Amino acid sequence: MEKRREMLHMARKLMFSADAAINATWVGEEVTTRDVQEKARQFFNLELTDKAATLALVARLEERGYPVTPENIRSLDA
Repeated sequence: MEKRREMLHMARKLMFSADAAINATWVGEEVTTRDVQEKARQFFNLELTDKAATLALVARLEERGYPVTPENIRSLDA
């Protein structure tokens, strides 16, 4: 039960970090996984992998009704 609580708490931190990154951008401005990682470090002293930050960002954008498709996601490698 304690492990489950820790996982839920971590998920909330991820979502909060993604929300903070989205809210910090102006309309039409790009939000990146790096922004999510920066907010996680700032608020929770938490280091996120690129994959974790991307998943949290995509989940929050979709929940807010933004279209998230391969065409409108620019890879960090590009």
